Amino acid sequence: MSGYDQHEIGRRLRDIRVKYYRTEGSASGAEFADVLGESRYNLSNYERGTAGIPNRVLYSLAGLGFNLNWLITGNGSPIETPAQNVFPTANVPHDLNSMLASAVKAAAGDIAAALKSEV
Repeated sequence: MSGYDQHEIGRRLRDIRVKYYRTEGSASGAEFADVLGESRYNLSNYERGTAGIPNRVLYSLAGLGFNLNWLITGNGSPIETPAQNVFPTANVPHDLNSMLASAVKAAAGDIAAALKSEV
């Protein structure tokens, strides 16, 4: 995610966990990591901005209704509304749209490969 501040992205990811993803109060790191299919250690690294957020986590966040545009750029609202598109085109750098599209394609490929291996 070159050109974007990884620490700010990590801060926004933590905001999603603490302020917006709630079951009863804010989710603990372990609870949220489990929902995302990640270890608590990895989630902590993403939140601190010391590791990039992998495509599978971006895909999971979008599936939970979070706005990836906001996560990466800080623009818009953290939570998707029905009128919003997961891949918005207005006010988003062209490379961000390409990156998000690639993330979804990669996740779909991973799912297809996993399904083939189970057969």
